[in-house]
Amino acid sequence: MNKQKDSNRVILGDVLGHANDFPWSFSLYLPFDVAWKNDTPCAVLDTADLGEEAVPEHVMTTGLEYAMGMQSVQGIVANARAQKEEPSEDDLLSAFLHYYDNDAFIEIPRH
Repeated sequence: MNKQKDSNRVILGDVLGHANDFPWSFSLYLPFDVAWKNDTPCAVLDTADLGEEAVPEHVMTTGLEYAMGMQSVQGIVANARAQKEEPSEDDLLSAFLHYYDNDAFIEIPRH
């Protein structure tokens, strides 16, 4: 999954599973009216040229909101993979949700 351009139709599980395929400077947008799951539709967009106050057109028409920068998403995934050689989709989602809620990396239990 090579995402060098904006990705307007992706799901969260794919973004987490392929986080390094997205440019670090892009941003992740999610719906805030649902609980986030692996199959939650989202968008990864290049917002660098829009300025701080601008909202991408795609976001305005789909109800998605800024969640975090891809650099943070990549850090979350890298931390999970450093703790567990092959984290599952659910492990990555748990790590993402934990980081979003606590502004801290998750500690994955070792079995």
